Amino acid sequence: MKTKLIELATSKQIGFNSQMFTDTNLKHGLKENLRYYLWMCELQKWCRDKHWMWIEVNFDSITYDVNIYGKYSSEEIKLISYLSNPYTYLFITYEQALEEGLYQTLLLIQEENEKGN
Repeated sequence: MKTKLIELATSKQIGFNSQMFTDTNLKHGLKENLRYYLWMCELQKWCRDKHWMWIEVNFDSITYDVNIYGKYSSEEIKLISYLSNPYTYLFITYEQALEEGLYQTLLLIQEENEKGN
């Protein structure tokens, strides 16, 4: 999933650009997981700031689920997607849930970009 998420985020259709993977202080060894997590946080902020899309990760005492909210034009913020199907979206960690939420959000952004062209 990590590779798929990075490829989609940095594709021409999405255009997310980050210095996180060129920062040599976070580049090697045990810091790789931290660097990827910080990159996901930066991507989440970018989705919020640039595309008005919020990714909310919730814990339900056993697993995590994800809500994706969006705001279009002058409309109020509304729930776009709810990732909680235990057969499709079973997230044991917060990071897994955030990763899938980001991926699904980018697919929604890509779809909106394609409609606009």
